[in-house]
Amino acid sequence: MPRYFALILSLLFFLNAPAQAIKKFGEFKTDKIENATVDRLGNLFLEFSNGQIKKYDPNGKVLARLKSKSLPTLLEPWFHPKIFAYYKEGQRIVNFNRNFEITDEDKLDPSVAIEPTLICPTNDNKFLVLDEADFSIKKLDLYNHRVLNEFSLDTLQLGKHTDLVFMREYLHLIFFSDKTGKLIMANELGKILKQFPDPVQNFGFFGEELFYLLGDRLVFFDLYTAKTRELKLSAGRFGIVTDERIFIVNEKKVTIYEYKPDKPDDPN
Repeated sequence: MPRYFALILSLLFFLNAPAQAIKKFGEFKTDKIENATVDRLGNLFLEFSNGQIKKYDPNGKVLARLKSKSLPTLLEPWFHPKIFAYYKEGQRIVNFNRNFEITDEDKLDPSVAIEPTLICPTNDNKFLVLDEADFSIKKLDLYNHRVLNEFSLDTLQLGKHTDLVFMREYLHLIFFSDKTGKLIMANELGKILKQFPDPVQNFGFFGEELFYLLGDRLVFFDLYTAKTRELKLSAGRFGIVTDERIFIVNEKKVTIYEYKPDKPDDPN
């Protein structure tokens, strides 16, 4: 009888075990990749060393492309259907539509910042401007040319020679990465809340979690509880997570995985 009881328990455990959530979908080769990001719909954006940007659907099909001599300083396609780009040279702010056609273009007023290194859009249709001359950040109503708020980053924690290369606002927090790959989280007033110990090539957000790739480990950090979880996948340079795909991006290859987690609410 105990043997039959154990067999029944084993069968019940098998029937109730969760299905494999991650499965390789495919892969494709590319030119040399400089950066990777994603929009709200799960479309992948790749920036190439030859100046091109390509937009792919979740299955790896090219949807649109932008041919240019140089890449933007910061590309942010999250606020679909707009694709935002900031070009530090010329201090140009450009919005493209989903087909990479320019819908509007503006130039930052010189009075706003001495060295406007980075500009990113915010969830309330404003912009954050990082002035590297004094590490101040201004929240800007660009179209009415008004500075709504201004604060400074804590340079004592950052260090005098920090070279910030990316900035993004999410859940009323501001995230930065520097040239060495250091990932930094600050609040809305510029106070540094956390500096992550491992250098990363990119980062993104999935519901209430921050994600980044460390070799073959995709790390998720809960922005409310500070708990972490990991998924082990193939090694890559960039990792991108959507509610149905994981993209592992190497220098000249993209591997696509099917991913079926509990779909997160979009906090933004």
